[in-house]
Amino acid sequence: MRRWRALALVLLTAALAALHVVGVVRVALPPPPPAELAPVAAGHPPLARRLVLVIVDGLRYDFGTDPSIVPQFAAEMRARSSAMVIAGPVSMTSSAVLAYATGQPGDLDQVVENETAHATRWNHLLGNARAAGLRLAAAGDMAWFTLIPASVWDLAHPDPQGLAIDVDYNDEILAAAYDFLRADPLPDLMIFHFVSPDHQGHAHGVHAEAYRRHIRAFDHKLARLLAALPADATVFVTSDHGAADDGKHGSDTPLMRRSPLYAYGPGIVAGLHPDEPIDQLDLAATFAHLLGVPSPAHGEGHVLARWLDVPPETRAAIACAELERLGRYARAELGAEAGSGLPASCPDGDPEARVDAARARATAIAGRLVEAQPADSPAAWLMMALTVGAGLLLAYAWTAGLATSSGAGAAGPRFFPSLGVALALVAVAVVLTRSVENLPGSWPNGVRIALLAAGNVAMAVTFALPRRFFGAVDRRAPELGVLVVGVLAATHARHTLVECFILVAGAALVVLVYAWRRRRTPERAPLSVGRAMLGLACAVVIWPIGIREGDYWSPWLTGSRAAGLAGVLGLMALFTLERLVRPAASAPLAAEPGARRVPGRAAEVATALGLLAAAWAAPFLRSATPGAVGLTLALALPAVGMWSWARGGWRAAPVGWLAGYAWVARDLEIVALVLTWVLAELAGEVARRVERGRGDRSGSGPDPAGQGVRPALVVGLVAFVFALTYLQRAGVNTHIDFTGIDWAAGTFADTETTWTRIGAVNVGKYMLARGVVYGLCLAPLGPHYRRRAALGLVVVELGRVVLLTLLLFLCKSSFWTSFRVLGDLPHALMAAVVATIACAVVVLGARRAARVDVGDELSAVPAAGSR
Repeated sequence: MRRWRALALVLLTAALAALHVVGVVRVALPPPPPAELAPVAAGHPPLARRLVLVIVDGLRYDFGTDPSIVPQFAAEMRARSSAMVIAGPVSMTSSAVLAYATGQPGDLDQVVENETAHATRWNHLLGNARAAGLRLAAAGDMAWFTLIPASVWDLAHPDPQGLAIDVDYNDEILAAAYDFLRADPLPDLMIFHFVSPDHQGHAHGVHAEAYRRHIRAFDHKLARLLAALPADATVFVTSDHGAADDGKHGSDTPLMRRSPLYAYGPGIVAGLHPDEPIDQLDLAATFAHLLGVPSPAHGEGHVLARWLDVPPETRAAIACAELERLGRYARAELGAEAGSGLPASCPDGDPEARVDAARARATAIAGRLVEAQPADSPAAWLMMALTVGAGLLLAYAWTAGLATSSGAGAAGPRFFPSLGVALALVAVAVVLTRSVENLPGSWPNGVRIALLAAGNVAMAVTFALPRRFFGAVDRRAPELGVLVVGVLAATHARHTLVECFILVAGAALVVLVYAWRRRRTPERAPLSVGRAMLGLACAVVIWPIGIREGDYWSPWLTGSRAAGLAGVLGLMALFTLERLVRPAASAPLAAEPGARRVPGRAAEVATALGLLAAAWAAPFLRSATPGAVGLTLALALPAVGMWSWARGGWRAAPVGWLAGYAWVARDLEIVALVLTWVLAELAGEVARRVERGRGDRSGSGPDPAGQGVRPALVVGLVAFVFALTYLQRAGVNTHIDFTGIDWAAGTFADTETTWTRIGAVNVGKYMLARGVVYGLCLAPLGPHYRRRAALGLVVVELGRVVLLTLLLFLCKSSFWTSFRVLGDLPHALMAAVVATIACAVVVLGARRAARVDVGDELSAVPAAGSR
């Protein structure tokens, strides 16, 4: 493969990654609201003197109507006007707050907003009420104080932060509510959002006795609060969303979206119990008309006109005015041409008929707005098509190499069965993701456990019979290779972590077993017993990353900085000293003796110790170093490592990479980094010995035509590297999700920095950590193995990107799926870019003797129009 082809491969992957970033931002973040829209006055006097909104977080509809669970709440549901409310498909608190305040539905943007919210850009009820001179007060969930600017509130009492999820702080919010009721003057709009019921559901499950006791006790406290409200208050009591049996919510399932609502007081029709559920989006305009303030200009809901206690003519006028407002917003959102035919006006006739017509036409307009979502745009799907096309091209090249190596004949006939296996894995992953969380009761967890058990049984059989398994892979290389790697890459993010840990730990155990059995014939052993035990020890230490979602390390490391620093500094020292005392025979660059000019041992030891000193200094000086100096060190130290590596200095090079990383890392990131680098180097040693054993048995050594390459070794190494880097990315991120991102990366002593710098430093350090793993695993191999393994890594990482993007498009109504995907997709994109760079480096060749042409495989792809 010529140099320009290697460069084209890197540029193609980088362009696809950039296209993905643009496409995901387009899908995940809504466009800015139309600037030309302004709120329109209500056109009638207030229907209520003051409004009180009470939210019982996570109370689902069947519980809210069950007198054995919440007797007071259920009695009010029967006595007052009440209905079932349908929350948005992303059934999270931030989505509900957005709906109450703006009439906007929560979409993928609320996956991020629920964790790191910022003030909404939409025109909202609270701002309109404030502009009308009303006094506003809120107590409870933080979403009200992050989505809505602080300047809106006259009285505010946010939830306390940092409490455990099973702590009951209802009494604190109740005390704040009573304080509001004693205020002079009394607020015109009061919001009391009790989040503890939801947290209790998460902690125990909604059928647990602990949850039942909590919700029953709160039911009585809520009844006393409602009795203390002023007589002129119009009251709405509802829940922001429902919950599954295990307390989880966020997905587009009936149990998670159904919540109860009852209302009473001035302006509300008494005894209304509609059969049809009401849309949560309709509450924003309803609240606005009760208060006599403009409805949110960008609201996509209508108004609960039949709930308003007004004459029929006024009710019809309100319904028609809301239809006209919705029509103006839709025309601004869709454009003049697309919105020109919208039914945005009421017909003449009977007031009740006009109310019905306004409701029907508003529903039609809302449907048009949903159809125009960016996830359905041609640009977003073009992004997917281009990525799939590039992935297919590279997959063809990889399977061509595997088919040739296994002696299976031409690549073309073997490619299509392999493609069928890959498509089947993607289809199963999408179907399971969409369907499992929609199952009733405890079925979702049961199915997940069963799937994990099945996968682990299959993996255990593989570890128990490695010879037979890898022999089968050698015979049916493309299909079984895609299956082995694809099953790992196609799992759900949380399950991927578990399976990756089991693969890494199982592989380390198998290597130790073989090393022990062949300890008397070390030339046939995959590793020495001592180094095999080191690998198993590293795999055991990283078990928290595979089992937990965060908080990986022991309290003695995280409890105090002194203990954590002692552990990190000791680990860096051990990493360096182990390299210095290791014999040259185990050097990772020894696959082709004589290919590199190895530096003098004394010079290399001095370099390594100097780099270790720089790494040790980082935790102490990082926060006191000017940004320019810190960034220079973070770039220069890895450059020293690369220089040392290029000269054959395998002892000092990784220490330089470690030192550079330490200057932009949090202390405990180093633990995961060092452990995964050690495992990567051991994996490279094992692969090199297996490769040499293959050549010795054939009697011919490396085969220029590639016939000496064993497909099972390529597949096994690709699967192991994928698993190891997946564990690494969770470990250095300190959490499986994006909530663990280091938001202070690269700030050093600077009091002000830019998000661009923070983002660039995070990307750089994640790519460095992964790139070192690729280098340590691939460098010991001969050129043919190295080439096919590198291309396999590109294929599997691009395949992961394709799957995650499909899940984001097709399962975006699920909070948890979108949350996991948005946390995983940036790392998959970076992995694809790093794997492509590694592949290009392999193609270009660090050594002239090892320069190869992967173009032989890529050229097997038929040219356009050729037969």
